[in-house]
Amino acid sequence: MSDTNLTLKQQVIKEIPPGFIRALYERVGYVYPTSHAKISNDPLLGEEQANYVLGHYRRGLAEKIFWDTGFEYGLAVECMQPDNGGCKHVRVSSENFKFSMCHVSTCGGFPKHSDSREQSSKINDHLQQQFMFPFESEVESANQPFYGIFVHTEITKKKDIFNSLHLGFPNTDFNGWVDEPIDIRDLIDIQQRLFQDRDDVYAEVQNDNPVWKYTKIDADEDKGKK
Repeated sequence: MSDTNLTLKQQVIKEIPPGFIRALYERVGYVYPTSHAKISNDPLLGEEQANYVLGHYRRGLAEKIFWDTGFEYGLAVECMQPDNGGCKHVRVSSENFKFSMCHVSTCGGFPKHSDSREQSSKINDHLQQQFMFPFESEVESANQPFYGIFVHTEITKKKDIFNSLHLGFPNTDFNGWVDEPIDIRDLIDIQQRLFQDRDDVYAEVQNDNPVWKYTKIDADEDKGKK
């Protein structure tokens, strides 16, 4: 259940591992030069075909990164098949949120329509009234995770250069955001400061590394026990 004393943005900051947010941002950045180089250097593709294929190849790389990063940092991941038989997509989930990811044409822009994303956005019904306010009992009564979309894009007219990654929550009509999308760079900065402040009430939940990784600190502690 969500914390009734937190706004939605605070809940995201508290609940989503900072390692996941930081790694996703860094790895999505590699998608653009990698996909562009792969497609533009393919001798079997003409310019028109390359422009068409690029979007599909970029999407495939981004979806793989989304899956791997979610799994690495302990989030639930699954591959979703839309009811209408469209393209499968990756969904990453935590206790109070479900996320998908897609490319948009402008920085922080809104995704193209898809039946799957529109259907998923229906769970944001209460969110449209509560986005800027603390979670109330009305929101908790819905007992459903909220749906957010990580949207990424390139620099205008430079398809090989990554520009931005934002997190937005679509309204139930899927024709706009409930509020301005969150710049992932802001989340990284906030989580980094909270994690560094050991007296902060959120520091305990800021799992910066996957819990199952054997770290140097673990090794040093084991040596001390011998």
